[in-house]
Amino acid sequence: NSGCKLGSDLNTAWGSLQLEVATPDEGPKPESGMLSVDAEAAGFYDDKIVKKAQKGITSEREDVRFANLKSSIDALPIRDQRRMRFMDLDRCSTQFVASVPIYGDLCTNSEFYEMWQGGYMGVPSNIIAPHVGMTLPGGQRLDQYGNNLTCNSMTGDTWRTHHNEFKYEIEACCAQYGMRCETEIYGLFSAYITQGSVYDEWSGRKRQGLIPDFMVWTADNRRVLMELKTIHQSKNNYPNYAIRARCGALEKRAAKIHDEYHVKARRIDVTANGLDPDDGGMGPCQAHLAEYGKIWGLVIGPSGSVSSDVHKLIGEIAKTGAERKWQAMGARSQEEAQGVIKGALRRRLGITAARAAARLKIARIGIARGDGKAAAKRRKKGQDARRTEEEERYYAWGPKAHVGGQRNGC
Repeated sequence: NSGCKLGSDLNTAWGSLQLEVATPDEGPKPESGMLSVDAEAAGFYDDKIVKKAQKGITSEREDVRFANLKSSIDALPIRDQRRMRFMDLDRCSTQFVASVPIYGDLCTNSEFYEMWQGGYMGVPSNIIAPHVGMTLPGGQRLDQYGNNLTCNSMTGDTWRTHHNEFKYEIEACCAQYGMRCETEIYGLFSAYITQGSVYDEWSGRKRQGLIPDFMVWTADNRRVLMELKTIHQSKNNYPNYAIRARCGALEKRAAKIHDEYHVKARRIDVTANGLDPDDGGMGPCQAHLAEYGKIWGLVIGPSGSVSSDVHKLIGEIAKTGAERKWQAMGARSQEEAQGVIKGALRRRLGITAARAAARLKIARIGIARGDGKAAAKRRKKGQDARRTEEEERYYAWGPKAHVGGQRNGC
């Protein structure tokens, strides 16, 4: 009311903020929150001076914007791609949007376009667009988002590559922050399988019984088994009820992993250990599995989002890393270091997951367009021819076929 320009501008700006946050029923200003007071009391709310007032004002504005966006998203059809991607986003899958390109987190232009369009925005992909409608193995037609491309069984090892890219990143994160972690745990259950005629018929990998993706020693020195799964967008993985919940499809898949492990262990006990199928107790293999408690289900989705157990693992890694490195990091406390490490892990794992999903689509469109089956046959013929050539060389030169690093007869 002084009439000075600064006061007048503050009053105008404050009024515009109040109009932005207030609902139509509230009138020109909201009924609660920092922006519910007049401009003369800016920064003073609930009978006290507000600490970090700028943060509070920003939070109130963002909450209203999110509510408006959520209302618009809810108005879309249940299986609209934009709605499905919005409900599939989490604190990991959105990391690439605001992260600076640093070593290890780099993406090519093609990968970034696919991460942004297909994984984040839920709009048709520029990479897929020229090939929409082409026939995929199995007879399906390629859709404009590339969902059929990732769900279809196809030549090549792209599913395993997608899975292992995230798996080895988790292993690297554990090693960096001092958390003990083992991957592909061989021999953990083989001692609990009775050797006999059934065992002898099994292949080497099957004789292992169960092979978890991870065994991790948590901050309180507990051993936890973890299984990593990737899911792709299909009606089976994304039923309507799962779309209505944030990352519901990922949690649906993660919830099955513990029971799946116990079903497999019981099947081994019945088949190889002679357990009566009608016996309600546990055999030696399942009993050993039960010693490790709940099997954590680590699931990554088509947009780079992850299940709650991945976020839980991030917290465990951060806790261990903070205990070991908080002083070297220059942090004032372990709690401060833990927050920094959590942010770094979310960025690293989130970008890895989103980028791996984009790489899967890019690789598979190349396989689909390039007649992958014919290429696989050509590679196999080439390998067979190479083996034949080596055999002929050995027959001609005998033990001297490979001498001093050189191959005679070349």
